[in-house]
Amino acid sequence: MSPRATVPLTSDISAALAMFFHGGAGPSHTTITTVLTGSGYGDNYVYNPNAQGTNKQQRVLTALRTAQREPTRARTLVDELLSTLRVAGLIGEEASGENVDRLKRALASSGWYLTEDGYLQPFGNVDLDTGGRPALEEQVDRLRRSTSDPALLIGTAKELLESVSKFVLVARV
Repeated sequence: MSPRATVPLTSDISAALAMFFHGGAGPSHTTITTVLTGSGYGDNYVYNPNAQGTNKQQRVLTALRTAQREPTRARTLVDELLSTLRVAGLIGEEASGENVDRLKRALASSGWYLTEDGYLQPFGNVDLDTGGRPALEEQVDRLRRSTSDPALLIGTAKELLESVSKFVLVARV
């Protein structure tokens, strides 16, 4: 199964993503509607200026929980939500804070991490058949960049050991 097909979605990840929308924060209802509809988890939300509707956090959480039960397009939903958070400057190179830390912890416990640019990646995403020595150096660089994230360090170190072992075995054959 390719990393793209894997569903990076647990209750912790859902809750962490939804927290970016707590108290009205995060991208707009219109943006959320676009993401939910585009990923196939639309909620038929209609804005009514005379009545309090479902808040953004609840809309996102409901869609993510639905995606956990019906994961066909869950990866698309997660990627699109992350895209809106990147565009809003809430994750990525300059972003930090409790929500970012919470999301990183939830992802790490499921074998995923956010790149410095805020993109979702599985731990150990190295293909030695196409990477060879440059792939090993990429793993070492990843270790150097992740000194502030113990879970990422451990996962990357484990994958580096596996990659080196495969590299040595292939080189000896």
